[in-house]
Amino acid sequence: PGLPAASAMTLSRVWLWLLVACLAWSLAAQAAPAPVDVRFRTWSTEAGLSQVSASDLLEDRHGFLWIATQDGLNRFDGYRFEVWRHRAGDPASLGDNYVLALAEDRDGGIWVATQNGLNRLDPASDRIERFDSERGGLRDNLVIAIHASANGQVYASTRRGGIQRFNPANRSFESLPALPTAANRQRVLYLHPDGRLVVVQDEELWELDADGQRIRVLLAGL
Repeated sequence: PGLPAASAMTLSRVWLWLLVACLAWSLAAQAAPAPVDVRFRTWSTEAGLSQVSASDLLEDRHGFLWIATQDGLNRFDGYRFEVWRHRAGDPASLGDNYVLALAEDRDGGIWVATQNGLNRLDPASDRIERFDSERGGLRDNLVIAIHASANGQVYASTRRGGIQRFNPANRSFESLPALPTAANRQRVLYLHPDGRLVVVQDEELWELDADGQRIRVLLAGL
């Protein structure tokens, strides 16, 4: 004799659910992206890179890759490297070969932070302008970070002089009213698109408004 009607109905439902599950799995497998074949290529000094310790990378608006190294500034166009270095007695060269940080400003200038001052390279003219404690208003020549905003603001963080903002009118860096004028452990961590700064100061994390007038403590006792 055959299965009771209730058992046959239950079995039919089981097979129906199995069919739906298999169909769903098949569709999901077809929709899953194919594995990506990622390949890495190594570029070293043999290819023209000036030095292999990269402290910062920047891709500019034209697609060039800028590389900060301990032996100069490198620009890579996908085929070859061009290198900028310090030349003794030449004020039109980098202030130092040890490059720590990079930023691109709204005009396309490349800001190059070194352990002996700050530089702005105009890629179009290949002209370098230097900023340090003697010319440019920096309170300390060891520049550990540089940030540039879309509205034209440029901020330099130095090892012993804290954070300063560039004034294009007099081509000099100036203090921000709300920040201590001298701080050994003060630097910009992040620059918001609207101009607000996230700043680390000793054991606190601050947010500084775009005009540099007001501070909000985000975290204390880091």
